[in-house]
Amino acid sequence: MNTGGPLMYSTTFWKDAAERAVATIAQTWAALIVVAVGGEITGVIDHASIDWAGIGITGLIAGLLSVLKAIGAGASDGNAGIGSLNVPRERSGGDQPGQ
Repeated sequence: MNTGGPLMYSTTFWKDAAERAVATIAQTWAALIVVAVGGEITGVIDHASIDWAGIGITGLIAGLLSVLKAIGAGASDGNAGIGSLNVPRERSGGDQPGQ
């Protein structure tokens, strides 16, 4: 639980949001490049017709949407969501060290 004010003002929130945004950008670029190169290899698309700027912009928009989603989720209740890297895990009785 966040006791130091709104979750959006914590460094943990922004680190988590940035990590998710970078991952989203990389995944989007990877998927679009695979499709573009696959199309070029099969002859469906030629190299000159691949819109590399469009691929770049699409990845950046996906990253922005990831950050906006994190802000919306973080603002809803002030608690760290399931995407947080720093959510403490609760241990059940059998998971305690030494048992």
